Amino acid sequence: MKLLSANIALGLIFIVSCSSQRQKVTSEINLAVKDQDLNQVSEIALQRVYSGCEGCPDHRLTLSREKADEFSDAKVTYTELHTSKRREGKLSPYYYNTLLKVLELQKYFEMNSEYAMGWEDALQTRLSVKIGDKGKTIETRNEGEAPIELRTIYMAIDGAALHVVWADGKSSNVTGLAGY
Repeated sequence: MKLLSANIALGLIFIVSCSSQRQKVTSEINLAVKDQDLNQVSEIALQRVYSGCEGCPDHRLTLSREKADEFSDAKVTYTELHTSKRREGKLSPYYYNTLLKVLELQKYFEMNSEYAMGWEDALQTRLSVKIGDKGKTIETRNEGEAPIELRTIYMAIDGAALHVVWADGKSSNVTGLAGY
């Protein structure tokens, strides 16, 4: 019984220690990301082309912060690629800063420049990111075959786009962006 009590006590100490360590590491990562990227001029551009599909919503979504200030909004431009019709809006610093953190935590700048290039008739993507003096573009010929870290970034961008305040006053829904 004493041995069982001692093991339980050690287990609890270990759990508390691990939890405390995890919180410390998370805080350190957040501070490192904040120090590196949030106060720099930056741009994130995601282009999607539905290869082999006529009438599909081929588009480019560009989010940019033109001031090196983590508290300023990001300018957002949605461009329909077939007509070049544009829609403009803004994204709050909270969502844009979260995207910058996702890029850092998913190690965007360490990824390859191409993935899933042997495909035809698939969702082709081009993601370009510029943060300060750093820049990188990643292309895929099939978005669904990209590494999960890259797809996580795509999904974060899609999620942030739902919070854009468009100048035309219309809402941002994922399926309706092209039909604005």
